[in-house]
Amino acid sequence: MSISITSQTTQLKTLKEVLVELSDLYEVKFSFYDEVINGKKVIFIKEKKDELEIVIKNLELQSQLFFRKISNNRYIILKPKKKKVDICGTITSLNSKEPLVGATITLKNKSIGVETDINGAFQLKNIELKDTIRFSYIGYTTKEKVVEELLSNTCASISLKEEDDVLNEVVITNYLTNGISKTIDGAVVFKPKNQDIIPGLTEPDVFYTVQQLPGIVNVDETATGMHIRGGTPDQNLILFDQIKLFTASHFFGAISALNPETIDRVEVYRRASNAKYGNHIGGVIDVETTNTVPKKIKGSVGVNFTHVDANLNIPISKKLSLLVSGRRSITDVLNTPTYRELSQKTFQYTVISDDERIASEVDADINTVAFFQDFNTKILYKPTDNDKISLSQIGIKNSLNHSFASSTFNDNKKDELLIENKGYNLTWDRSFGKKISSKVAVSYSDYDLRYRNNKQKDGVQYAFTEKDNRISNLEINTSVGYKIGTNTLLTLGYQYAFNKLYFLLGKKNDYVFVESYSTQNDSNESHTVFYEYLYNQNKDFTVSIGNRVNYFSLLDKVTFEPRAFAQVKILPKFWLNSSYERKQQNITRVVEFYTTDFGLENQLWSLSNKNNIPLLESEQITLGAFLQNNNWLIDLDVYRRNISGITSLTSGFDSFTNELFIGRSKTIGLDFLVKKSWKNYNAWISYHTGKTSFVIDQINDGNEFNGNFDVAHSLYIANNFKYNNFNFSLGFTYRGGIPFTSNSGLANNYFIVRNGVNDRRLPDYHRLDFSAGYDFYMNRKKTLKGRINLSFLNVYNKKNILKRGYDVVQDNTNGFEESKLVEQNTESLGFTPNVSFRVSF
Repeated sequence: MSISITSQTTQLKTLKEVLVELSDLYEVKFSFYDEVINGKKVIFIKEKKDELEIVIKNLELQSQLFFRKISNNRYIILKPKKKKVDICGTITSLNSKEPLVGATITLKNKSIGVETDINGAFQLKNIELKDTIRFSYIGYTTKEKVVEELLSNTCASISLKEEDDVLNEVVITNYLTNGISKTIDGAVVFKPKNQDIIPGLTEPDVFYTVQQLPGIVNVDETATGMHIRGGTPDQNLILFDQIKLFTASHFFGAISALNPETIDRVEVYRRASNAKYGNHIGGVIDVETTNTVPKKIKGSVGVNFTHVDANLNIPISKKLSLLVSGRRSITDVLNTPTYRELSQKTFQYTVISDDERIASEVDADINTVAFFQDFNTKILYKPTDNDKISLSQIGIKNSLNHSFASSTFNDNKKDELLIENKGYNLTWDRSFGKKISSKVAVSYSDYDLRYRNNKQKDGVQYAFTEKDNRISNLEINTSVGYKIGTNTLLTLGYQYAFNKLYFLLGKKNDYVFVESYSTQNDSNESHTVFYEYLYNQNKDFTVSIGNRVNYFSLLDKVTFEPRAFAQVKILPKFWLNSSYERKQQNITRVVEFYTTDFGLENQLWSLSNKNNIPLLESEQITLGAFLQNNNWLIDLDVYRRNISGITSLTSGFDSFTNELFIGRSKTIGLDFLVKKSWKNYNAWISYHTGKTSFVIDQINDGNEFNGNFDVAHSLYIANNFKYNNFNFSLGFTYRGGIPFTSNSGLANNYFIVRNGVNDRRLPDYHRLDFSAGYDFYMNRKKTLKGRINLSFLNVYNKKNILKRGYDVVQDNTNGFEESKLVEQNTESLGFTPNVSFRVSF
């Protein structure tokens, strides 16, 4: 509380003058040495309205002296032994005056910081007078103040101004938890380091955080298995410092391949995205690493039940820094409970599980080693206040080696799988005053998948399988942004892309006299011009209109991608919005049933061509509304999406045929979010309902059928609670089962008689996840911070069925060989614990 000021004018007086007035006003006495109070000036209004204790507290803050009470009406004034104080305050938006929830308050050049609560309030304890405090929030200009500047009042009031870049303006703060916001153009933005803990995780994983958003469905429990509004995961655009990633996970999707400790900002689009994003028809996940040169070395080291990691951000000079980060699996060294559960789920109905079953019955040696690592670096150079040059690199590697040797059958076989994605980016950002800015970026991504299988009998090779899938992707992006006034931004740009794709599928088996190969070796050049017009009037009215004009050389085709988004405030806390987009994609994944020996990674990337793989095209329209008032948030979207150019193998219709047939899909959906926030507690419920259907002329007699990943209903209930240094999160997932194709037995002792296509559904899916975290300092200076996190996936160990298929096996139980139909149910993860420990400095 501050001293009351009514009609009087604020006055600056010497402390000695004020003490004299207080002695008369409250009938108290003060003892002090003159040298203690000399030169001290304070703000004081002579008025006996405030309690004496409040007045003295105010004087202590302003003078940084200690008033010790030695009797009812006597005080002694001393210099404090330590020059440290406690600071509190609130952070609000300069324009709207609303509190900023989840804003970050840190001590400059120190690893100490807090976040504002639901009221925008914060408190920092035991900090030095000369410390500089940095106040920051997504979409707002960062402000810095020295501690001494904040001592005139008991609790400071800090106002942050929206950034000049109208694209970054935030319309919803604390969207799900602290650190997650929604911008005026419909994107969701979050900073992994600032966000609260997510149910079931020990670290702020980028992709699992994205899956918390309404309308994003995951049916296989993988990190990158995100079906965004009727699309497939390969239709999503994933960028890491503008590098396009063709694989972004470890251990066949179980773990994200992006280290959250190096990530500064993630931007997610579920509908009409900015026109600068191209060659995708799904959602956009744009990941950006740190963009500031630190004053001193920062970093962290962490370990959990699947991997270890370390990262450093090193200032080489005031204008130059180097970021280095690396992670490595420990699964080849330690057989942890987490790895065992992941392995059990991943290797179901593969050659690995088959060999393990055989090895339990006969004399055999079996060995399986899985390994993964990722490594990224970034050099950041800011030669002037108007220039920023960065050079980024990322490397992702996954390998799996499996061998089986049986002395009983004189059998030997070996499977080797290697998946790598390497990428590089060079970007130059330039500002020409306050109105004009430019960006030039060159990026390169290289994807390589290699699989080899060799089988020997009595030391002689009788079968082998090989698969190669390689992509080289070069992109050059240039753009110029022009700010018209304070509310309008016009962006013009040109993009060039070169894609070279190769795949080889080879198989030979001397026992069944099979030898065949399939290859593709194509390249494509793309030329694109685009524009984006954005107008924003104080969040009351926003309109964004953009378009891309593309030329694909391999198709010899020109396409158009119009995009539009509009949002209007019709009540003080209530907005309506709508969007429309049309997109194309010329590189996609198809399911291949050619090399099924291993049973893992049976998808390969392929380029659209004039022969059998068409250009993917999508059209989506969305209507939405949201309300944010009194710590309540309600967000509603309804949408319709049509996709053409789908091949019959793209979604893998249970191996009906190896031929490529062309079709289309339709999605109608509704996404609904209700959230309530309290001071240290967030709770939300999200619900999705919809239908995704396919039409392929040569399948199901040309009639419409359910998509493989169609989820009719999905419900998610989650909450997050903070208490001192503890953070708890609990989440419950419930969804309807996905479709599968039933059958009525075998015909001619071999052929499966199917009843249709995706005519039935699996049992409903449900799971409970829990996470807890504890933060603490490991030294007195609070420069070394520790964190322990604990998570439980599938707390009550529900055996959900993720997929159902059928296989024909030979059975000779009755003395003669006959075919038998076996149902194969792929089960979800069981109860999966994980523990992590991290040290930050």
